Amino acid sequence: MHNMKYIIKSLAFSICFLFSANAFAVNTMANQSAVETYLFQNELEANDFLSLSTKDIRKATQKRLTFKEHIVFRVMKAKMFLKVRNGEEFDAEEYYKTGASDFNIGGFLLGFFLPIIGNLIALLFGGNAFKWSLIGTLTSIIAGIIAWIL
Repeated sequence: MHNMKYIIKSLAFSICFLFSANAFAVNTMANQSAVETYLFQNELEANDFLSLSTKDIRKATQKRLTFKEHIVFRVMKAKMFLKVRNGEEFDAEEYYKTGASDFNIGGFLLGFFLPIIGNLIALLFGGNAFKWSLIGTLTSIIAGIIAWIL
């Protein structure tokens, strides 16, 4: 009986979380970010960009970087460093426009909470939503196996 109560509570919590997650799933168009502003205003050589810090961007644009922008900036610098070291060309503006990651929160949540139906819905959206719904489904299955073992 105790196990059944736990399952019902877990299911109720999951359903409540599913509906509350929809309120945060919408991605609105944001203003141009500080990094984007700085990249478009200044023509930078690779070495100049690699020596650039977030404080330099803040001084130049008078905008503070968000946590996400900070992470994207650090990852972009690391990838640029590797490309420059190998003698390849790296376009920072194009990289920042497309995004450091192709993560799709909507696809991931669809796959995580609605594995079969969510994957079909994500397939209709196209792009990388289907890929991330499959990753969400896999994560859901792994979490279910871990919960079952424990």
